[in-house]
Amino acid sequence: MSLGTIGAAVVLGGPGGTVADMPHVDRTVGNVQVTALIDADFPAGPIVEAFPDVAAEELLASAATDPGVYAPGDEWRLRVRAWVVRHPEGLLLMDTGIGGPSSPSQAWAPVPGVLPDALNEIGVAPHHVDTVVISHVHDDHVGGLLDEDGRP
Repeated sequence: MSLGTIGAAVVLGGPGGTVADMPHVDRTVGNVQVTALIDADFPAGPIVEAFPDVAAEELLASAATDPGVYAPGDEWRLRVRAWVVRHPEGLLLMDTGIGGPSSPSQAWAPVPGVLPDALNEIGVAPHHVDTVVISHVHDDHVGGLLDEDGRP
């Protein structure tokens, strides 16, 4: 596996809705290229509440070894991701993120997803996508299946 180029994809930050640049990473294996994108990145509440089956001391101690999991104030940092897979048969999108302002995830997510902007940043328009694969059916993975008008 070789590391490809690193670019920037636009994502929204925490509850204040700050726009920040986050890297996207391309990796190529043979004739398949996978681009990891960030749809949203925000604090998702106290980490000890997010993972109640783990001792609070263990969670708080892991901030030193896994700082990317934490937002300020010992909050859990939630990064919602999607992947573009370019392969000889076409282009696949894995997961569709949390979706826009009318998606079901907006009941809990402090910001709408920015996957359409992230895709645009790497030159992918919706009509370029041949296949959509959903890893599992939580609303932070399927929220972007439909646009604001209810179209795929």
